[in-house]
Amino acid sequence: IAGILSLIGKSFIRLLNKNKWIRQHIPIALKAFLTLLIFYGILAILFTSFAPIINNQIDKFSSINPATIQENLREPLSFISSKLKHYGISDFQKKTLYYLSTKSSNIIDFKYITETASGIISGIGSIVIAFFAITFITFFFLKEETLFYDIILFFVPDKY
Repeated sequence: IAGILSLIGKSFIRLLNKNKWIRQHIPIALKAFLTLLIFYGILAILFTSFAPIINNQIDKFSSINPATIQENLREPLSFISSKLKHYGISDFQKKTLYYLSTKSSNIIDFKYITETASGIISGIGSIVIAFFAITFITFFFLKEETLFYDIILFFVPDKY
């Protein structure tokens, strides 16, 4: 990811090198830092655009009542059960209602809530570590013009 960001960021650095509106020379470290600020500014804009949509969907999902779903499915399941009994197939409705009630109660179980919460916290920790690592590596790829290309050429045999 850092390599791709550095390849994209080279165009921003070239733009800053052709600065006709600033008479003083800008150090390469400052250009790399400004480029990273532009990247994270774009990322922040995207995040703030999609966060309300995701929050709305989470609110809708949390308002779902499993008992209401089970009650709403009772009539269609009884219709299916009556048709299946008519054709000689055994007790479909009781098995389906038992399955739905056990699955809906498992969703509300605190064991799953704690597992989900620990998974979310672990995921956030991984994202933060990746954020800082990618930022650090991208900064040095942008600062050292040929570092990324030198690393690629190191792994490619000389005859190619």
